[in-house]
Amino acid sequence: MEIKLNLKQAGVLAIAAVAALSVQARGGKRLSEYVNPFIGATTNTQMAKAEHGLGKTFPGVATPWGMTQVSPNTITGGDNGSGYSYEHTTIEGFALTQMSGIGWYGDLGNYLVMPTTGPLHTYRGEAERPEEGYRSRYDKESETARAGYYAVRLTDYDIRAELTATPHGGGMRFTYPENECSRIQIDLARRVGGTSVRQYVERVDDYAIRGWMRCTPDGGGWGNGGGKADYTVYFYTRFSKPLECYGVWSAGKRDFAGICRGGAPGEGDGTSRPHGGRPFGILYGVPHARRRTGADAHGHLLCQSGRSGGELQSRIEGKGLRAVL
Repeated sequence: MEIKLNLKQAGVLAIAAVAALSVQARGGKRLSEYVNPFIGATTNTQMAKAEHGLGKTFPGVATPWGMTQVSPNTITGGDNGSGYSYEHTTIEGFALTQMSGIGWYGDLGNYLVMPTTGPLHTYRGEAERPEEGYRSRYDKESETARAGYYAVRLTDYDIRAELTATPHGGGMRFTYPENECSRIQIDLARRVGGTSVRQYVERVDDYAIRGWMRCTPDGGGWGNGGGKADYTVYFYTRFSKPLECYGVWSAGKRDFAGICRGGAPGEGDGTSRPHGGRPFGILYGVPHARRRTGADAHGHLLCQSGRSGGELQSRIEGKGLRAVL
């Protein structure tokens, strides 16, 4: 696409391009290594001195033109389109879809994944009292974001979370402390600006689940329903450990179409217990959780994500800037 610029603008762009390429040549770095995903990642209206807040971007991971945006979420509801704000002190979970730089309540933030330990909580809780829900405080100094990678330590659970993305999916790695009750909770109803209105999930085999979430204006979302957002998110998830202990939890107000056999992970004793009602979330007990390190599928996905950014960089350097003056 050709861009019309005046001479002054074109000169600034040309200087910026030459400077960036010369820095790369001297420092031996890829241009993607200069990316700071935290720039603009706040919805704070006081810092912006305006009711619309600041950049409202997310600090998570996405590939060029990718289908997923894997990112931490610190807030649900209100005019918080990205689901994240840098000054927040707790994390609700990590979602697979996000919107960036928008207002009017926003949408997406679907398939919210949260690793937890200890007593079971089926409500996310409030930022002022995170211990009453499954959200967690986090160590700000441990929060790291760069092109293709995000990591943070959830201090309430002592869990390290790492995120990456591929053009058609996302990867999450959770490192737990030694304990007898570790789990992954997946909220199928949650959206940044509302909820999905119908959910379906089924167990595919010992390591995988699949399903969908139906999102319509009845559940809020874009413009608190005024934007008429109407979409369905489909998912297929593979776990690194078998589904020995799993189940669902209930919000009591949504329709659930699937059947998920098994029980919800118990509260500290490693047993399975049934949860009735209309479920809207998935519980997956991680068997025999231990601290673990080393290469795995997540590392392979991280390499893929880095290559995607590098390939885009190569195209930019090869084509250069084109302007019609």
